[in-house]
Amino acid sequence: MRSHLVATVLAAVFLSSHLCAQLVPSRGFQNHALPLAPGAFAGGLDALPSGNLALFDGTSVVEMDPASGAVVRVLFTPPGFVFGSFVAVNPAGAYLLFGESSNHNVWQVPLDGSPPQAVASIFFNFACVFAAPGLAYVSHADATWTATEIVLLDVAGQTTDVIAVVAGASGPLALDATGRLCYGVSGAPGQGRVISWTPEQLAGAIGPSHLTEADAQVRASGLGNVYGLVVDNQGDLLVADAVAGTLQAYDAQGQPRESVASTASPGGVTCLAVLDPGQGAAVFGAFQPESGGAVAAVYSDWVSQTDVNIVRPARLALSSTPAAPVPPGPFSLDLDQGPPSGIAFLFVAALPYSPEYAVWADDVPLFCALDPATLLVAGPLYLDAAGSLTLAGTNPGFGVTVHVQAALFAANFRPLGTTLPLALAFQ
Repeated sequence: MRSHLVATVLAAVFLSSHLCAQLVPSRGFQNHALPLAPGAFAGGLDALPSGNLALFDGTSVVEMDPASGAVVRVLFTPPGFVFGSFVAVNPAGAYLLFGESSNHNVWQVPLDGSPPQAVASIFFNFACVFAAPGLAYVSHADATWTATEIVLLDVAGQTTDVIAVVAGASGPLALDATGRLCYGVSGAPGQGRVISWTPEQLAGAIGPSHLTEADAQVRASGLGNVYGLVVDNQGDLLVADAVAGTLQAYDAQGQPRESVASTASPGGVTCLAVLDPGQGAAVFGAFQPESGGAVAAVYSDWVSQTDVNIVRPARLALSSTPAAPVPPGPFSLDLDQGPPSGIAFLFVAALPYSPEYAVWADDVPLFCALDPATLLVAGPLYLDAAGSLTLAGTNPGFGVTVHVQAALFAANFRPLGTTLPLALAFQ
């Protein structure tokens, strides 16, 4: 995998030294960037049971507060400089695995402060995902540097078993809700892909036999340099591209669902982790509530800047011109930064409703904060190519307050989410 990045690194030396690099959230998402020390490179991250992040910052595996970026404690410092590959937290929360490709060690780091130990030597290990509390899949280069082996590591037994062999540089791993193992295969732009094997195939590969790409199903295609993979609470696959600098969501059928974030300057998106799986009915998608979850994504310009980015959904706010309380005369109801050429289905009610309730459209929850028994007006409005709309009207002196909310749909009529409710007072 890292051989694919040489050209990017060399280009970045000349292109990014005078640029302020950043990861830019797509519409319907928000981003909180936590810069690491200049020159630091994040070699893996994962979510801890506390809600904090475990991160290799180029020197040590540290526990980081995702709100402030402050280091809570140092979990492990390897003996001597190493290039970190991955950090994977055990599902039971007792320890994490830290892989490094300089000496090829995989370390078991207890989270209670007990001494760490090397549990495996895996040649140029790259990525890891737990299959069960004591079993983890690890991808690594084979001895010929022409293929990648995916092995099943028994942490307690300190043994490995080859499960799959795939041609090319090492790629990331993820398990979906059905137990499928997803693996990212990098290639030239448009040639990268994500493949997967079923739980039955994986079980059958334990022992002397192993799987190949010919046994796999294509989970997503038309990709580039696939560096990071996670599965969100909708079952969508989030794919980080280290060269194109994109974070893209693909649905269960392998179709692009939406862009989550992209880089504003040379650089790439590398490691990914689900920081918050979400609460309640909300999902990780554009224009959903913040409770839809959070993904931690590492951005690097490959030269001097590395950020850990906490990406969450974000809802839009309706507004009025002039602002409420609206005086008698002309006024408008406004919405900006919505889905380009999308639809805003507007609802106006006499009374609000609390707490919000979810109405499901396909597999997407639409959260409503209006009392349906007091609904006054409902109808579709069409956003322009910039994702904006302005609804003009005249206030003759209504002297009332109404409550307004809009359900948002993409241009292809796919449901997305709802705006925040607006209490619109008229003089």
